Amino acid sequence: MKIFNIIVFLAIFSIQLFAAEEIKTVYSDYYFMVDSAKGSSLDDSDDEIIYLIKTGKLEQANDKIKNKLNAYKNIFNPKLKQYSFISKEEFDAFDKNSTVPFEWIDWGYAEALHLKASVEIASGNYNKAYDSIQEMIKIAPLSAEALGEEGFILIKLKRFEEALLAYQKSYDLSLKYKTQKLYTAGALRGKGVALIDLNRLNEAEIAFNQSLEIEPNNEIAIGELNYIESIRTQNKNSK
Repeated sequence: MKIFNIIVFLAIFSIQLFAAEEIKTVYSDYYFMVDSAKGSSLDDSDDEIIYLIKTGKLEQANDKIKNKLNAYKNIFNPKLKQYSFISKEEFDAFDKNSTVPFEWIDWGYAEALHLKASVEIASGNYNKAYDSIQEMIKIAPLSAEALGEEGFILIKLKRFEEALLAYQKSYDLSLKYKTQKLYTAGALRGKGVALIDLNRLNEAEIAFNQSLEIEPNNEIAIGELNYIESIRTQNKNSK
């Protein structure tokens, strides 16, 4: 069992300033425990890569991520499919319903795909980031994190209905497995942002309030609720 540190782009903080809207990307840091699997010896701490991303040294980060991904790929069994899980509980649940033989690859591989997408997000290349996060979803089918990041990218691509669906799937998985529980509030906030963009303000308000029940005083959710009120005020004044 190992400790992982990850960064997540699950939330957007929007503040309405008169006619202008300021949107900030928010980095969220999470630490969680994962069960070891094939390739666990390859996984070094991602702290250096995360630091490089946060400080804008994206080429250096990308080089380290490529090396990490290649090291994992070199141990793949070509006769099997590969999947990554955080816990034995997730592995057992997936294995029970799987119809094809597969091997459990250490979570470090899935997280390397996530970091690859993170570099592309930080570069503003959302189409590439979308492709990378699809790779992660494929390799980590029970990851609420991957689906939440998909939602974030789809919002950036202005594909709001698809983003809402991704966040809903992330939320559903976060309730199903205890190892995914830490993503529940973020998935609700993501749903709220997508619902704002779809002009479904009442539903967005519900989602943000639900997230505050899990993470009271969260500044992102509070800021979005204030933004919803500013939209309602503007709508009233324009009538």
